Amino acid sequence: MLRRSRNALVGVTLLAGCASASATGNATPAVVLTMSRSAYVAGDRIVVVRTNVGPVALESGNPGCGVALENRRDSDGSWQTVTAAPRVCTAEMIILALGASDSVVYLSDASLPTGRYRLSMPSPVPKLPASVTTLFTAEFMVTAR
Repeated sequence: MLRRSRNALVGVTLLAGCASASATGNATPAVVLTMSRSAYVAGDRIVVVRTNVGPVALESGNPGCGVALENRRDSDGSWQTVTAAPRVCTAEMIILALGASDSVVYLSDASLPTGRYRLSMPSPVPKLPASVTTLFTAEFMVTAR
């Protein structure tokens, strides 16, 4: 379950440094993802703050629409999708101004097994045509209940 909310930049200051994002693609990410913790219990709410650190305002749809939970496989270190992004989402357009932030709240499933996880989500893009990249949170632990 996902929910999006707006947070003041002060909220990002409290969360900064706990975890950050990486991206696929050739472009340097203009968005930094931060998380309040690096370990959770299955069923916990996971809050990810997106902050625009790039040189221009960015556009995105509902950030919760593209979020997927991935699990790191112990056998080969690869990532496997556990929970895909929801199919039904609220249509909305978000403008993420330079220095602005917002948050995505992901409710983890209470039956998740202990393991290493991350969330993936599409990156907001500039108004000019650009390739869409995928952002990943830092790896975090989930402990089964």
